[in-house]
This record gives sequence, structure tokens and C-alpha cells, in this order.
Amino acid sequence: MRYFTPGPTQLAPIVPALLQEALAKDICSISHRSKGFEGIYVRATETIRALLALPSSHQIFFLASATEAWERIIQNCSREHTFHVVNGVFAERFYTIAQELGRNAKAHTVPAGAAVDLTSIAVPEESELICLTHNETSTGVAIPESAISAFAKRYPDKLIAVDIVSSAPIVELAWQEIDCGFFSAQKCFGLPAGLGVLIVSDRAVARAVSLQSQKISVGSYHSFPALLAMAKKH
Repeated sequence: MRYFTPGPTQLAPIVPALLQEALAKDICSISHRSKGFEGIYVRATETIRALLALPSSHQIFFLASATEAWERIIQNCSREHTFHVVNGVFAERFYTIAQELGRNAKAHTVPAGAAVDLTSIAVPEESELICLTHNETSTGVAIPESAISAFAKRYPDKLIAVDIVSSAPIVELAWQEIDCGFFSAQKCFGLPAGLGVLIVSDRAVARAVSLQSQKISVGSYHSFPALLAMAKKH
């Protein structure tokens, strides 16, 4: 029996064998500072980059979950103003987190289950960050990738973040126009829960560095600059 729910999804059939192999090789006990782990890290990032056709201008960060990505993006990409297209529970939570972090967050809301017409949406001039959900996990309603691309081109001076939790790795975004994308391993990848993947453009990292230089908190342990420093060490 299979349940088509938001997640976690059914594990891929190969996962039990891979877990047994990992235990047999004692992978769960190796140091994260070891050459063995560096090799695993490099293989993971190279595979994700190839799978999603990511340009060299985008970095790959690993987090505890996609939920954490909401907070990291808001902190590192905005000082005061964010804009959210809300079309379901998960898009709404992204918007709520921005408010909880003290941002002046604005939203364009459509009924859950309804299609999103990005051509009819006007983003406030002061918005620094635009947050979209490619495939709203709670309803399954998707925004065409071409529509996201056209929308991003209308606002080249604003950072664009896209939730691809329930559409990666099938989604085909024009990454040169997207600054942040994120997903969890337990959705369409059919893997165990507990790992979030955050894709971040050089432009978004530069924004975080700029905010940091202005003495604005962008987080500490998992700020974009800190994550990038560790990513470079694999």
C-alpha cells in the first residue's frame, strides 16, 4: 500500500540494502573531519549539482530540514522586507516565519488548491526577497517553471527563493534567475528523513555578507557565510 501524502514518502526499495552497507562499513561512526567523510560529501554535492543542472554560481548547503531553510533564507537574504506568494499551508508557513523573525512581510494569497497567476502579481518596491513555492506540498498545485522564470526576470534586483520540496529532482528551474532553492531528502528522493538541501547563489551569499557587515544578525552556526566556509572544506 502507498499513501500519497505530503511526506515522508515510501523509502526507495534500495534504501534498506544501502543502510546495511553503511553499517557494515561503519560509516555512521567516521569523523566528519576525515578524508572518508570528505569523499562522501564531494560525491553527494557533485551528484546533486549534475542532477539539478546547477551552475557554478550556486553553492550546496546541508541543513537539518527544509523547514530550517525557511529561517536561514529569511535571515540571510533580507533586512526588513519580504514578499510571499501564499497558496497553501507550506507557503503560508514560509510567510509566517518571516513575520516571526521580525520582517515586514507582505503576501499575495490565493485559495488553497487554486492556480497561481504570477502575471497578475505586483511585488512592492521595497521587497528585498520574493518567496515562491513551486509545488505546494499541501495541495499538489504547481506553478510552471516558465512562469517562475518570467516572474524572476521582472524583478532582477530582488532575490528569489523557491520551495522545491515536493518537486525536486524533477523540477527544471532556470537557476541563473533563482537565488535559493531547497528540498528535503524524505520527499521525492525516497530517502530517510533528517536532511535538508539548500541551494544558494553567489548573489545571496553576498547579500548575507553585506547584512553581516552592517551588524545585522544572519544567524551564527548556520549563516550563509559560515555554511560556505564549511562547504569549501567538504
